[in-house]
Amino acid sequence: MGIQKIYHAIVVLFISIITFAPTASAQEIGETQKGLASWYGAKYHGRKTSSGEVYNRHKLTAAHNGLPLGTVVKVTNLSNGESVTVKINDRGPFRGRRIIDLSEAAAKKINYRNAGLTEVSVEVVELPQSYMAKRSKPVPAPTETKEVVAETVLAANTVSSYVIQAGAFGSLANAQAQLDKLKKIYQQMPVSLMEETVNGKKVHRIVAGKFQDKTTAEQARQDLVKKGFSGLVKEMKEPAQVVSAI
Repeated sequence: MGIQKIYHAIVVLFISIITFAPTASAQEIGETQKGLASWYGAKYHGRKTSSGEVYNRHKLTAAHNGLPLGTVVKVTNLSNGESVTVKINDRGPFRGRRIIDLSEAAAKKINYRNAGLTEVSVEVVELPQSYMAKRSKPVPAPTETKEVVAETVLAANTVSSYVIQAGAFGSLANAQAQLDKLKKIYQQMPVSLMEETVNGKKVHRIVAGKFQDKTTAEQARQDLVKKGFSGLVKEMKEPAQVVSAI
């Protein structure tokens, strides 16, 4: 093979890699990725996934290489408009332009099991609590020192309380549905829906309870888990009254 042919082959290979590489995966609620979807079934049934869960081809799960494990996504078959919501609990696929590998049950839901492959859009519906908690840690404000003349601050403490974050959703409808479920189970515990903006996207958070110590909050969180809800104990700081003397 001559130098010119070798050069041509390298160029073709480089273009192929660019053409068939999957789009960078979304990391924000509401963001969408498009590409090919495949599926996997009986061959992997009963094996451990990357998350440690056992793969069950009859459940609505999927493998993805970019999103955090535990992310919930809405997958839409672009050939027929049918959608299914799945949880990412595994890594893959590892071939060509494929961006997601659905379970057999999920592939049946959007009618491409027999075809094997289909073009899809993957929309992030919910990111895992652990991922959101790490990303939302507050950045400490710079300390500013001021000279105070004829005034002494006696107290500028904050009072801590603890709450349970029982969900974070991009969809208000999904958040409201989760809120209603919690209210039916915990009629005595205060449950509220809070909205905030994270990197330009609206996030609807469900906050349950208000506890004076972390131990009590953790016990309540464990009770939530037993009833099928995930939760994360978060500390809330409220300013105490500032007393000054001249």
